[in-house]
Amino acid sequence: MIGRFVARLGHAFARFHNCALQMCVSPVLLAMVAMLAGAAAFTSRAALADDELPGRVGRVANVQGVLHHAPSDNADDWAEIDLNQLAANFNQVKQRVGSTARIMAVVKANAYGHGAVACSRRLAAEGADWFGVALPEEAIELRKAGITQPLLCLAGFWPGQAAACIQHKLTSVVYRVDMLEALNQAAAEAGTIADVHVKVDTGMGRLGLRLDQLSEFVAALDRFPNVRLDGLMTHFAAADVASCRTLTLDQIRRFDGAVATFREHGYRPTHLHLANSAGVYGHRESWGNMVRPGGVLYGLWRDVLPPSAGDPGFRAVMSLHSRIILLKWVPPGETIGYGCTFEASRRMAKRGIRWSSRRKFR
Repeated sequence: MIGRFVARLGHAFARFHNCALQMCVSPVLLAMVAMLAGAAAFTSRAALADDELPGRVGRVANVQGVLHHAPSDNADDWAEIDLNQLAANFNQVKQRVGSTARIMAVVKANAYGHGAVACSRRLAAEGADWFGVALPEEAIELRKAGITQPLLCLAGFWPGQAAACIQHKLTSVVYRVDMLEALNQAAAEAGTIADVHVKVDTGMGRLGLRLDQLSEFVAALDRFPNVRLDGLMTHFAAADVASCRTLTLDQIRRFDGAVATFREHGYRPTHLHLANSAGVYGHRESWGNMVRPGGVLYGLWRDVLPPSAGDPGFRAVMSLHSRIILLKWVPPGETIGYGCTFEASRRMAKRGIRWSSRRKFR
């Protein structure tokens, strides 16, 4: 689990700079945020109790809805995940969309480094309708932790994983005919029907069915009686960028056209979803009947929402803490640390957080 999280930490770290700024963390510590973010992987192993965890992951404690991550009881640096703030952020989104759309809470990459299991449990209690993850491995972890809501694998699945998707009742995003073939066979062998959401590439240029392949794909659906089209989706490329508003509107228009194509062939998908966090707060016309908030749930909103959103009231869920282990006078003009890049101008305190914390939190 820890190894898989580290492999995906790069995606989450793109958000941590913003998180650190909201927490008023010194810029000197920004690099440490990425390292200590690994501590959040502990939450997926913590049953909301103060238990010794296996291996080198240290201890996790839950005190009044705040998860404390530390490598040991006497650690001088630690991270905290405020599940109450997570709930408050979720309810901000819930209040905005009201009954118009269901909410798929995105908890991919170990809930952006905050701990997928603990966060999903709290979000489920707050009324999340769906959860979005990247891969089946993440979804299976949530199933084993007792999450019963529908789980959408946003990146689809690897060859050989179709049977696992069926076994754990996962809904997969599909964008190739061979994915339909694999799911259809696995579902037939299990005597069931596999729900899928087709992803249409309307301008992101990454995963998704290209518009010029749409007719061929729709025609192929008839060959797979054990696959049911439960949803259609797309993903915005720049819904948070005002100068790209034309592209976003084009993506919405192209998606509406794709929906019409499927309906012309007799398909009536239950779920239509386009809106990520930026769509929820910048493009009301993109809501469909389900929205997919991600970064805003964790308070990481400054780099994912359009300027027009103002300050919607989201606050950071993760905070980083360290004890002072030394307080001393350093004459102005003297340098501190490697590379002589910092020149002292005032009384300095040495925090407990250090590069070795990376090893402690792994």
